[in-house]
Amino acid sequence: VFYLFRSYFFEKKFGWHKKYNVPMNIEFLIHRYGELVMLLLGESVLSILIVSSINTVEYHVTFYAAIVSIVLLQYSHYKYQPHSPREHACRRSLRGSVTHYAIMIVYCHALVAVGTAYKMFLSTYEVEASLKNKDLRHLVTTLMSRNLAGAADKTKFTTFEHKAATANLFCISMAIVWLCLEFMWISHVGRAKYWAFVTTKQGIFCDVLRTIGVFLMGTISYYTVEPEWVTLIGLLGICFEIVTTVITRYFWDKQFGDFEDDDDGHWPNVTEPDSVPNEHVDEHDDQA
Repeated sequence: VFYLFRSYFFEKKFGWHKKYNVPMNIEFLIHRYGELVMLLLGESVLSILIVSSINTVEYHVTFYAAIVSIVLLQYSHYKYQPHSPREHACRRSLRGSVTHYAIMIVYCHALVAVGTAYKMFLSTYEVEASLKNKDLRHLVTTLMSRNLAGAADKTKFTTFEHKAATANLFCISMAIVWLCLEFMWISHVGRAKYWAFVTTKQGIFCDVLRTIGVFLMGTISYYTVEPEWVTLIGLLGICFEIVTTVITRYFWDKQFGDFEDDDDGHWPNVTEPDSVPNEHVDEHDDQA
C-alpha cells in the first residue's frame, strides 16, 4: 500500500520513477498478465472437475453452466484488454500503471472467489446426497473436517445457509470482476478520453446497460439461492455483459477509431513487437 501511495503521488513529481525503476517491457507484461488470468480460470475449472459427480439434473445444469461461464469470463477479459503496448496503461502514464496494478490485485482475488463459489455450489449437491442417504461418515468428512473439537454432533450451517452464503459469495465476486474490468479499461484509455465518451448519448446508453448488469449480478442471491438457478442467471448475466462490451466497443471505435490501432488482421490476443527493421537501412545496405 505504501508503494502504491508513493508511486501515485510522489514518484512522477520528483522523478523517482526514472531514477530508481527499471524500464518495463510492456509486451512481456501483457503476456504474463494474460497467463496469470488463464491460470486462475484454469484452477477454477480444475476445482469444479474434482468435485464428486452426482447423477441429478440440477448438478449437471450447475456443472455445465459453470464451465461455460468460466470460458466466457476468459473471453470477456481479453475483450477488455489492449494487446498493443501503445494502448496499455503502463505505457500511457505512471498513474495509469499504478492504478492498473492495484486493480489487477483485486481482480485476481475476485476470480479466485468466483471459482470457489462454483465449487461450493457443486459441493452443495454432494452434501444433500449425503443427507438423503444418511451417509454420516461422508457428511462429517465433507462438512466437519475443519471444525473445532467438539463440533462433531452437528453442522455449523444448515443446507439453506450454505446455499445462501455461496450465492452471496458468487454474486459479490462476480460484480467485483465486472467493476474491475471497467476500471482497468479506464486506466488504459485515460480519464479524459473516457469522460469524453460517457458524456455522449451512446456512452450514457452503454454505461446504463453496464450499471444494470452489475446491479442485477450483485443481487441474484436476493431472488434465489438454488445453485442451478444462480449459475444459470449468472451465465445469462455474463452473456449480457459481453454483448454490452461489444456495443461499447462499436460506439468507441466509431468515435475514437480502433481501440487496438491494429489493422494487420492478426488474432486479437496476439501481440506483435513494435521494433521492426528499418526499410531505409535495408535499402542502404542493398546499394552498398
